Amino acid sequence: MTQQLKLGLFVFLALLQTGAAQLQGWRHSGSLYTLTTPEGANLPASASEEGFPLLVRLNKGWFDFSQAKPNGDDLRFCTGNQPLAYQIWPNACGQGGNAHSDRLRDLQRRLTHLYSNLSVMPTLGFPSGQSCHFVLEDYEKMGLAMVPLLERDADGVVSKQSVTAPDLLSAAYAGDHNDEITLVFDQPVQWIDALAGQFWLDGEAGKIASGAATGNSLRLKLAAPSTAKSITYVVDKKWDPKTLLFGRNGIAALTFCGVPVLPAKPAK
Repeated sequence: MTQQLKLGLFVFLALLQTGAAQLQGWRHSGSLYTLTTPEGANLPASASEEGFPLLVRLNKGWFDFSQAKPNGDDLRFCTGNQPLAYQIWPNACGQGGNAHSDRLRDLQRRLTHLYSNLSVMPTLGFPSGQSCHFVLEDYEKMGLAMVPLLERDADGVVSKQSVTAPDLLSAAYAGDHNDEITLVFDQPVQWIDALAGQFWLDGEAGKIASGAATGNSLRLKLAAPSTAKSITYVVDKKWDPKTLLFGRNGIAALTFCGVPVLPAKPAK
């Protein structure tokens, strides 16, 4: 018994809700099969699995990466003519070190902006997982950190403080000299001086001299006036688990990558 998935490469960028007519426009496609016989998952013929996340590893031995856009932008999966939800995972355990994982975390962060009933919780606040997996105690702490969120969503419990991770809403220069950047979050955050090295401007480190938090705003003082167009917080394999941005609720802030830094607002 096998189940077939369709793998396709669009010649243009499309949404997951692509219609059947657009699926017929793929220039390159192939089929993937899940093996459920004794040689594979060894499931009985009557077995039925739904909603199971399936890991697909693309290998240059059978996938021509030169025909695909960078970062999997034109990669789509479907069964029949129905698109499937999927998550690109370019940097699995021990395979980080480039901007792919930074952009993936930012994409996960922005999912909450698209779906009002979705919350994303970080694992950066549990330092034993810096290399890959976590120690048992940290897995237990993860579960406990999720309890207030589950109580809110499942039981309607109202907490006195936020039960979610701080999320960046905007970034903009402040003042007339482009030597300060104000980050606005969805809840109060806490600053420590060692955090300066966790922020990158246009992919360059060492540009932040100091910072100060006031309520939901974090004001970064730059080492020199800048024309940088984007800001990133936490870069894969170059971050320090001991110096992370936390909310006043004790939850680590969601990381972000390549967020546009807007011009300063004109003085009134």
